[in-house]
Amino acid sequence: MLHAETLQHVSVMAAGILQQLEQQPGVLTKLPAAEVKKLADRIGAPDCSQDTLMQNLKQYGLSSLKTAAEVVTPRGNSEQAVAKAYLQVAKYCRAHSNTSREDNFGTDIVTSILRAMRYGSKDARQLFPCLLQLPGLDTSLSELFHKESSAVPVWMFLGWVNQLLACLGTPVGPVLHDIILRLAETYPQSLIYAFQLSREKYNLESGHVSLKALVDQLASLLFTDPVIDIFLRAFSCLGQPRKMLYHFVEKLEQLLNAKRPNCDSLHHMYDTMMKELFPSSYGKIHGALFKDIQEYRKRLEKAESNIKCGNKKVLKDICFIKEKLKYIIQDIKPPVQLKDYSPWLSEFQGGKHCFLELEIPGQYTGESKPLIQHHVKIAGFKQTVVPLSSHLGIIQWVDGTEALKGLMLGVLDKNEKESYKKSCEEHCKWISKPCNPQCSFYEKYGEAHMKYSPEETSAEFRKKVNMIPWDIMRRALQRLSVSPESYFILRQSFACSYAVLCIAHWLLGIGDRHLSNILVSVKDGRCVGIDFGSAFGTATQFLPVPELMPFRLTPHIVSLLQPLEETGLFRETMIHCLRTLRNNYDMLLATMEVFVQEPSIDWLEFASRHESLNKKSHEESQTWYPQQKLDLAKLKLEGANPVTITTEELKAGFKDSKYLAKFLECVKGHNSVRSQMPSYQLLPEEQVDSLLDQATDYNILGKTWQGWEPWM
Repeated sequence: MLHAETLQHVSVMAAGILQQLEQQPGVLTKLPAAEVKKLADRIGAPDCSQDTLMQNLKQYGLSSLKTAAEVVTPRGNSEQAVAKAYLQVAKYCRAHSNTSREDNFGTDIVTSILRAMRYGSKDARQLFPCLLQLPGLDTSLSELFHKESSAVPVWMFLGWVNQLLACLGTPVGPVLHDIILRLAETYPQSLIYAFQLSREKYNLESGHVSLKALVDQLASLLFTDPVIDIFLRAFSCLGQPRKMLYHFVEKLEQLLNAKRPNCDSLHHMYDTMMKELFPSSYGKIHGALFKDIQEYRKRLEKAESNIKCGNKKVLKDICFIKEKLKYIIQDIKPPVQLKDYSPWLSEFQGGKHCFLELEIPGQYTGESKPLIQHHVKIAGFKQTVVPLSSHLGIIQWVDGTEALKGLMLGVLDKNEKESYKKSCEEHCKWISKPCNPQCSFYEKYGEAHMKYSPEETSAEFRKKVNMIPWDIMRRALQRLSVSPESYFILRQSFACSYAVLCIAHWLLGIGDRHLSNILVSVKDGRCVGIDFGSAFGTATQFLPVPELMPFRLTPHIVSLLQPLEETGLFRETMIHCLRTLRNNYDMLLATMEVFVQEPSIDWLEFASRHESLNKKSHEESQTWYPQQKLDLAKLKLEGANPVTITTEELKAGFKDSKYLAKFLECVKGHNSVRSQMPSYQLLPEEQVDSLLDQATDYNILGKTWQGWEPWM
């Protein structure tokens, strides 16, 4: 073990020397030639040129770690020590490859990650998605991948089921067949729902024989009981039919409005709509509610051929249906009887309708070997139901929490609530002043940026902030406290958890942080974020009124943190969190890389918008757009100034807008802390200071969308 630790230390030294040579190109000329020669001889370099030394140092560090991993055998050491040794090899390979997509250590990274997983490394499981992105995985590395992955306990792949299934339709798909089949045979219910989602996207035409064979094999393994398929179809009925139809019609409109409508997407969307909403016979799967939308069936069937071929003339019919539905659904009073949605579900009894016990989804985490006998099974359904969404979904309720908005409004008296309502009205009036009544919603905010100076905006914003009691957050937490001591504990818990939440949301580009999207635990004050529909910067790039702040840090939240406000515990927690995440950026990037293939993320809609803004083909947009988002996330983890990130997102979404220059001016700030910092290579402390400066800028908050309620 001592020999292995020595070799690992040698690798660290080699990496340190390599880093110095990269940062100081002329450093070799300042060293004695004899010392440079000794270094070259030690690492086996044929000459003393800087490029040669750097290349050999990289290989020398790797060979030292590989030897250390071979020395630490499971026979004489714990499996934890073996896993750690292989994990170090994997991290070294990722750190010294040119990019995550041009890996020079393919063989070593496949071997090291899979062996570290085999011996129980949790971090290696997190790095597994890196392998799905490796060049050559489908060719030169496929045999090695098969060999090493077959020795890994199959439950360790459970955390990446969606990603594995999504990759089946890509060139690396055949390499993953064995893992998928092992999962289907061992834990079939871990795949049922994800497979149902992914197989709709597979291209099973001629030329994809192996994929079609696998899909058929998976279907036979997973759907052993026909009731499973009926159950999934019945579950898709849990929604208001008119709202579900509105959703489909809206999607069809978006696809038809593209510069070059994608006929495959239109074909799939239309067929899915007709299958889910207009069955040939109702039976017991679809309830009586679905008869309410029959009036639209003939019009849609008549338009089928035009929709599927992307004929824009059909937009008139689509828009007519959409507007009619939009008017009707405003006054819908949904029934609460489950039988109205699906009689089959209301009569379902686990164990009676099928020999297979259906499990509640979401129990296969991949964190440990599943104990299936302890999994919660579906016994039946109550006779009342609250539809989960306008289409379909299962939402886990977070117990013991209250939305930040409810928490704050709950402590206001009658007069203060009137003042709160007035602040909303004042903001709408002030934003609308520069425009004539015919201005669109988006133009009002754009014109406000054009007309109002930072000083005017700050003064107006301060006036609205003062309409709300400054201690509203303090009063909210005091209401949850039983003593002064418990109040301070709650406040500290809130500050620390909210600081971590803000950093995490910024790294993932999660926007739309209005008061209802942040939950606070009434037990300990910790914060929970919900609704991640606007992720990876889409709230800045695509919302009509772009979000220019990195997260929510409004004056009333800052007031809770007095006397040090945001510069005390809150700032220090953010720095510690960001530094820790940056130190482990390789695992975070590996996890985020899978969003390129993640089937549950609606990249296609955003890619289509990007396609209309930029003259790229449909195929280019679908690949370039998600990769651009991941590149921006990588820049954050490498120390980019938050202003630089916001600027890039604005340029991508508003490049033809007359308001772009003013948006950028507002983001940069005038004589602000963030404007004085470089664009890249900031320390965690500098990044946090820039984030805090941008998040608390009154000029930004004062021109923010009214629904965000920045004055609260």
